[in-house]
Amino acid sequence: MQAEDDGFDKGFVRGKGPARARRKTADQQLQADADESEGEREEATSRSQRRKEKFEAKRDRKKLAKDMKKAEHAASAALGATKKCAECKKTLPLSDFWEDQGRCKQCSKEKKAVIDLARRQGEIEWFKTLDEKGQVDLGKAYKKAKTQAEKDRTKVKFSIKTYRESVVASAGLRGERRRRLMSESQFIAWATSDDGDNLTRQQAASKWEEMKSDPTYKKEGPKGPKQKIYVPIHKELVDFEEISLMLICFVCS
Repeated sequence: MQAEDDGFDKGFVRGKGPARARRKTADQQLQADADESEGEREEATSRSQRRKEKFEAKRDRKKLAKDMKKAEHAASAALGATKKCAECKKTLPLSDFWEDQGRCKQCSKEKKAVIDLARRQGEIEWFKTLDEKGQVDLGKAYKKAKTQAEKDRTKVKFSIKTYRESVVASAGLRGERRRRLMSESQFIAWATSDDGDNLTRQQAASKWEEMKSDPTYKKEGPKGPKQKIYVPIHKELVDFEEISLMLICFVCS
């Protein structure tokens, strides 16, 4: 009985070492995982901080550049500088323009009014499809209605939908024949070149005589060596777009 007890005790004692080692290894692994997680958090925080600093530096550079342009604009305006408006084509004092804008303040204000009107009337998507010329034409129509309302001392009433429906567009291709007014020497030089018909000088001279005697060719100057003829030089296919505005009232009912 004593021997059995001793054997049991010895076996139990011998098992303490590996268990303690396993617990120590597990604790070390947990600590390593915790250290790794902490390192990842610090790295993520560092990346976030660098992004924030980069964004703030970029914002500060933009603000500085804007302030410098504003100061230069004010200095030029104080010296009496002028600028031509891209819309109304008037040459106005630089103080009538915002920085980095081609339109004067009045035209910019009127364009904003048209955009706000298009948004209120549900026509903003159509407005966005217009090119620069289309927007300018719409602005002119609105300005005309606004001027009339000011004369009548009434509120401006303008229907963009009615304006849109009034614009009838057609597009396609058409042929255009170009003619150039030439003297005999100019025609011979052109007709014998690659741009012309690559004729010989004799062929070009004969062609000139034919055109002189043909009444269908328009001519200028007295008959003789100084007479000039409108010579057909080439024919082109040209894309065209014709806009016709029907005369209707754009005022809302």
